[in-house]
Amino acid sequence: MADTLRTRAHLRELVEGYALAVDRGDADAAALLFTPYGELVLFMNPASGEPTGLRRGRDEIRAALGQLAAYQSTHHAISATRSEVHGLDATGETSCVAHHFTAERDHVLYIRYLDGFSRGQDGEWRFQRRELHVLDVMDIERSRP
Repeated sequence: MADTLRTRAHLRELVEGYALAVDRGDADAAALLFTPYGELVLFMNPASGEPTGLRRGRDEIRAALGQLAAYQSTHHAISATRSEVHGLDATGETSCVAHHFTAERDHVLYIRYLDGFSRGQDGEWRFQRRELHVLDVMDIERSRP
């Protein structure tokens, strides 16, 4: 039981580390949280159950996350996360509200991540597969005094 709780804490730190790296604009750090052949699967259209993009390997994931540099800043607020451990693998689900700021607007995405984790030979947990499902989108006009 203690090992499972400890593993779940590590997985939570991995999920939070991803959000922090993305919000710092550090695509390199975020990509390193994936296994070398990890996958980031994008489901950006809330009206469709079909993937809109697939990035395989750290280089493709780094390039995809680097595109967020088009925004002034981002902020990912994790509202809930859970995980289930299965030996050297685990699965998880995370709910998140992601704000993508420009001078004119706050592009808000309501996201559910479905994760597959793997524990490497080095003992570190990483994302093997991370599905980003956009559930809804809202644009808020930003006003400045």
